Amino acid sequence: MAMYSTNSIILLAFVICLLSHRHLTHGLVQDHFNVEGQVYCDTCRVQFITKATYYIKGAKVRLECKNKETNAIAFSAEAETDHSGKYQIEVQGEHEDCRVIPISSPDSECNEISKDPFLKKSDKIALTHQNGISSNTRTANPIGFLKKVILPQCSKIVRQIKFTATGLVP
Repeated sequence: MAMYSTNSIILLAFVICLLSHRHLTHGLVQDHFNVEGQVYCDTCRVQFITKATYYIKGAKVRLECKNKETNAIAFSAEAETDHSGKYQIEVQGEHEDCRVIPISSPDSECNEISKDPFLKKSDKIALTHQNGISSNTRTANPIGFLKKVILPQCSKIVRQIKFTATGLVP
């Protein structure tokens, strides 16, 4: 019977523990995702963030994930924004076709949801580990509620941006 040194046994035990931990951790990483984002008041009704934008506390959003084959909702969860307009939603499992949708804003002067189907929800969010992203956190594009009355400084802000149909002009 061969004799093994104490160092060899300790090294072997360490390698086994390390591989076991890596296997367990890898399984947990794929178990859930954290979707985060922000909700803002579009004070200029331009449907993007400007200098006059502010973030909304207490706004509600819903994350919806659809089944690719049936197009049915496979996962849905709601969240409310904190004092800085940020929200977080924990999602179990992998879902490839998810979007965040605005539900409500407590700000009575800034609670209109855009009627434009492309702007009333975030872009697609893929909650999968098969896309090269190692983190479990996915950040959705900001979602804006429209202010009922445009702020007076908005015309100046928009002129400064010089936004045209072809993009930004110098």
